[in-house]
Amino acid sequence: MKKTNTGPILISMVIATALCLILLAACGDTRRTPKLNFTPTPFPEKIGDCLIQANSDCTGADLTGVDLGSTTVGRDIIRKGAKLKGINFEGATVVNSRFVETILEGANFSGANLQGADFTGAGLFQVDFSGADLTDVTFHQADTDETNFEGAVFCNTTMNDGTVRNEDCP
Repeated sequence: MKKTNTGPILISMVIATALCLILLAACGDTRRTPKLNFTPTPFPEKIGDCLIQANSDCTGADLTGVDLGSTTVGRDIIRKGAKLKGINFEGATVVNSRFVETILEGANFSGANLQGADFTGAGLFQVDFSGADLTDVTFHQADTDETNFEGAVFCNTTMNDGTVRNEDCP
């Protein structure tokens, strides 16, 4: 019968356990430490009477400061923008809102107040911005193919190619 020397293994285990206990004591009671939640609110999300989802009717809704764009922590993207094809924001107030990387194909923003909104990288194929106030809005790298800008107000508006339109500034 071969004799095994377990002494060094037991000593190592005792030292490791002691170190773990010391580290836990140094950190304090972790049950009282608040945990930060970087998980974005899932869609659909209700804002006022408007349910934020594809094909919703949010006519005249007040969505001031809403963030439907991508959310990042450090260099990691947690959520890409919402997919809101065909949503109706006609006449809505959407001031200083974020639609970064949001898919809004076929959406209606006609007559909406979009001052300060950010549509960076958004999918705006066939979106209707007719008569909308696009003051201080950015469309940087957005897909604006077949987008209707007829009668829209352009003042300090950054277009998808980086150019700035100012023809309607006071």
